[in-house]
Amino acid sequence: MAFNVPSFNRRLFSFGPAIVRIGAVGTTPLTDVGGVRDPMYTVTREQLQVTQGSPEVVVEQWTVKEDLRIEFRGIEWNFARMAECLGAGEVTTVGLTSTMDFGGDPATRSFAMMLEHRQPDGSTITMSIWEVKGDATMSVTFGRETHEFPYAFNALSGASNFVGAITPVRGKLYRIQRHAA
Repeated sequence: MAFNVPSFNRRLFSFGPAIVRIGAVGTTPLTDVGGVRDPMYTVTREQLQVTQGSPEVVVEQWTVKEDLRIEFRGIEWNFARMAECLGAGEVTTVGLTSTMDFGGDPATRSFAMMLEHRQPDGSTITMSIWEVKGDATMSVTFGRETHEFPYAFNALSGASNFVGAITPVRGKLYRIQRHAA
């Protein structure tokens, strides 16, 4: 018999990848970004602490900055995804030749993003990010392994959700939901 086994709900366990979708801001993202490895989101809340006493102790704390970052590694030579990550670039396809022209555009494009994950029990985790901009960094190594394209996106304060409704005061960056099977 094992010691120190906590109580838990097995239906909430999960593992495995997620599908990443991208689309226009204010709409439900429908475009699957394709083959990816290790999608990850990171939420950071920077704190302002008030201290008093000697030795000083924290007596109050507030959040002064919130960030959401989405990262994954693409495994396809997909110029549309590269342009989205860089926030700029023009992609054209003529016949069997795809081309990405890049450089000289100071503007960056915004997108909506959604991560979907199916749990072993059939439930679905959906993360909706109202507005993101690409990190504007790309590094590709030509080597023996499968080529990987590191993509990163930073969430912006979204004015509206996927159906155009105004986002709530405490829901400007994202919404995460679990739809039970």
